[in-house]
Amino acid sequence: MPRQCTRTLVDRAFLVALVIKAIDGALELIGGGLLLVVPPSAITVLVRSLTQHELSEDPQDFVATHIRAAAEHLAGSAAARGFGVLYLIGHGAIKLLLVAALVRRIRPAYPVAIVFLGSFILYELYRFVLDHSMVLLIFAALDVGITTMVVREYLERRTD
Repeated sequence: MPRQCTRTLVDRAFLVALVIKAIDGALELIGGGLLLVVPPSAITVLVRSLTQHELSEDPQDFVATHIRAAAEHLAGSAAARGFGVLYLIGHGAIKLLLVAALVRRIRPAYPVAIVFLGSFILYELYRFVLDHSMVLLIFAALDVGITTMVVREYLERRTD
């Protein structure tokens, strides 16, 4: 495969990864904002109504039971709710700022993005060890792929 064709494919994959990160960051900001303003009891009622049908069919449903447990944990703990708000808003804002800087190809943003993505990966792996949530492992794997693309893009830009 010619180098130019490979480069175009890598550029497209990098752009797709950045779009996914931007959407993820925006959803985290929205989720953090909702968690900040919506009362915990309303979250619990909503989650119970959304998972009720699934749990009536399979009381051991992995996803539904974990979502319900997380909602009840947030409702029962002001500290957990506060951490959730700060984490989601902070994480989302950092992602959006880094994506904007990477799209504009601002050179100092690359090492910063690598450090932040690396810290997100470490945190996701740490939480996976505690919770054994496959979702966290999938997010960590995606972040490893995106970090690899950021490193590659940074090395390409350094030689330009």
